[in-house]
Amino acid sequence: MELFFVNSALCPQRKSHSDAAEMVNQLLFGELLELLDAEKQWRKVRSRIDQYEGWVDGKMLSSWEGSEADYFSKIKRSSPVLEKSSTGSYIPFGAFIHPKMKEVAHIATKLPNVEQCLDVFLGAPYLWGGKSVLGVDCSGFTQVVMAFQGVQLKRDGYQQAEQGETIDFIEQCQTGDLAFFDNEEGKIIHVGVVKMEDDGPKIIHASGWVRKDALDHQGIYNADQKIYSHQLRIIKRNLPQAK
Repeated sequence: MELFFVNSALCPQRKSHSDAAEMVNQLLFGELLELLDAEKQWRKVRSRIDQYEGWVDGKMLSSWEGSEADYFSKIKRSSPVLEKSSTGSYIPFGAFIHPKMKEVAHIATKLPNVEQCLDVFLGAPYLWGGKSVLGVDCSGFTQVVMAFQGVQLKRDGYQQAEQGETIDFIEQCQTGDLAFFDNEEGKIIHVGVVKMEDDGPKIIHASGWVRKDALDHQGIYNADQKIYSHQLRIIKRNLPQAK
């Protein structure tokens, strides 16, 4: 099995081998990938983080010759919003630091908690397939935030909804729970992170940008538009019960 890692700050993962193809995901600096196929300069890869598959430009990859276990034992996550490496790349919040990047490895010695992660992302623009503070979609946002808490989520919202413990009542929520929302056909179409505040539960989610809205048993209430923008389907907990 041939392994590669992402050598650029952000690497688009596309639906097919073309620059014009839809970006379905974004790979972050240092992520480890398994090669599945090749077409000219394009490489079809599977992420060893969440098993997501797609096509990337081969120029954004470097070969990894060590063992997978050795790789994951040495990598760390970045915690500042942006950190500049010696190669000139600005490493985004949430990226993996490749073992060879010793000059930036120290930045992940103290990982942020849920609330700190949410604060970092607030105001970040929405980007379909995005996974960084420079642009993020709803499930990319939840995946990165939860990764800092040691929880490995799958990439898409409907997949994430299958993980964790179900919370029956919104009154039982704690900060860090994930709320999922569906459409009229019952399909999961949106996800966000619950944040408990003195005046009631809120939802931090990527919708236009990463924003904070009120959350109740019906769904997300958008105070600007005075409407419910999303219908609540289920709440899941992946973190330990708060004491």
